[in-house]
Amino acid sequence: MSTTSDSTKLVTLTVLVGGLFAVTLAGRFSFAAESMSELGLDPRVPLVSLLLCLALLAWGAQPPPRPAPQLTLGALMLLGYLLISSLWAHPAARVAEVGLDLVLLAGLITTAVLVAALDPQRVMRLFFQLSLVAAGIFALAAMVSTSDQQGRYAAFGGGPNVFVRIQCLGIIAAFALYAWRRRWVYLLPVPLLLHAAVASGSRGGLAALVAAVALAIVLAGRLRTAHTVGVLVTGGGFALFVYAFGNNLNEQVYRRFSLSQLQDTDFSTRPELLRHAWVVFTEHKTAGAGLDGFFAHIGQYIGITYPHNLVAQVAADGGLIGLALLAAAAVGPLWRSRHASWQRWDTCGALVSAAYIATASMFSGSYYDARQGWIYLAFLAALAARAGAQTDVAAGAGPGTLPAASVRTTPRTRRLTAPDRSRRRPVTSGRGGPG
Repeated sequence: MSTTSDSTKLVTLTVLVGGLFAVTLAGRFSFAAESMSELGLDPRVPLVSLLLCLALLAWGAQPPPRPAPQLTLGALMLLGYLLISSLWAHPAARVAEVGLDLVLLAGLITTAVLVAALDPQRVMRLFFQLSLVAAGIFALAAMVSTSDQQGRYAAFGGGPNVFVRIQCLGIIAAFALYAWRRRWVYLLPVPLLLHAAVASGSRGGLAALVAAVALAIVLAGRLRTAHTVGVLVTGGGFALFVYAFGNNLNEQVYRRFSLSQLQDTDFSTRPELLRHAWVVFTEHKTAGAGLDGFFAHIGQYIGITYPHNLVAQVAADGGLIGLALLAAAAVGPLWRSRHASWQRWDTCGALVSAAYIATASMFSGSYYDARQGWIYLAFLAALAARAGAQTDVAAGAGPGTLPAASVRTTPRTRRLTAPDRSRRRPVTSGRGGPG
């Protein structure tokens, strides 16, 4: 009976994680959005609603005491405030479109919180495995397709900036899974994924990967011999792969990442977009210009819908209040997991993945494009809560009590806890009777 129940839970968890990953990966479902838009329906709405209902049912079916979901209140408060800011938005703002993105993002975050509460480690493992498989499929699809006019590669109708995120998250997942099982098979796709990431031509995506790798090294504390060998083997495999299959790519990649190209394109107009967002922010410092304020005040005149920087977009739309809520939303899960072991494969992998999306969001994307980062932060909070609960159980402590191992031992406490030896044994005579 127990085996049947465990199998049912595993199947339920796998379906929920698979559905959450598929909806997150598909983004705005551009392949089906055009046909369903004629019916006045966004394909994301029924899918996210179904996932949220299934996650609520699965969490409610848990026997008491149910695992407490680690609600990312900071993120939900930020999204709620941005929705409220539509009250003072510019008439040209796309309130319905951007507001729907925020509502769906809140639904995905809540679903991730509920699913992660069931079994955080297993959810994290399944999510990493799906990330690695998806990255491999996208990389192979890009290799057999043709590049765009700039020589940049992508797959399945997505842009290069989306494509590079899939590849880099797959690389992070590969190393996290390797740290979990110490199986080299997880590292085999890494050269292909690195090659595909470079072929995307996304400078911001690769810069974010460098920052994520640096964070991973800091969290690990030190590189062990096996890790060093793994990095060297992966780097060597990547070099051989590029040498064998990337001859046609070398010139295009050089042009894309050369200093002269950066200067000619003014870093893809990113500094100009930041200056425009700064102008909107300075004119509406406290509460912001309202939802979709950047597009309403600047974007509609220059043909760009958002500033390609998450912080700049929040500053323009939400002002200082929005920036404060954004900081609280990012720091909240980190504060909850401050006592976590960052050398664990799951917590380290979740934090590095979230940091990668956060860094990549400084170069491209809008609110909904940062959905994976919020999901990884929700996983991180759930992992920290589960680790804390297991520590309390192992120490024999109840909620709110201090584990026995953490009690500080002093000479005074040793005297107080020492056995009382003040009573002397009675003196006996040689015959064995009392003296």
